[in-house]
Amino acid sequence: MGFRGKRIFWILALGLAAADLFTKWAAFEAVRTQGVASYLHGGEKAITVIPGFFYLTEVWNPGGIWGIAQDGWKSTALVVFRVIAVPALVLLAARTPAIERRLVVALSMFCAGAIGNLYDNLIHRKGVRDFLDFFLIGESGYHYPTFNLADACIVCAALLVALDAVLPRPTPQTSQA
Repeated sequence: MGFRGKRIFWILALGLAAADLFTKWAAFEAVRTQGVASYLHGGEKAITVIPGFFYLTEVWNPGGIWGIAQDGWKSTALVVFRVIAVPALVLLAARTPAIERRLVVALSMFCAGAIGNLYDNLIHRKGVRDFLDFFLIGESGYHYPTFNLADACIVCAALLVALDAVLPRPTPQTSQA
């Protein structure tokens, strides 16, 4: 099958991974230089984007999305999983028929998320850089786990796979002679 007709995979996977790395860098720089101590963030610096709702912060996450696998061998296992996931996702995308566009897009988003977070694991060693911080229902309401663009790609990809499972499958057009 290969990558014939699947240019979208590479455009999205590499483009979203690059966007993830850029936004992490830009947000961390902005928080370091423009952030102010925030009682909501335990005295750490933050930038208020929408008061009581959305902030930029600087969080080093040694684990995964939603705070899973935060310590010891679990955190190491997550890095190993990401190392295996990237080539596995590329191989799976190569074997997916081009007509399965939703699945190809989802695989590219999974790959982008894995690349972005794996880069942080391997280069920064402190963990993954998270910076998008939301308080749902106001400051005293639910504090959603801080995340980044790579995490958002992974969640959106999972939702796209779920949607793909319930939507009708694409059928190849038969040529009329």
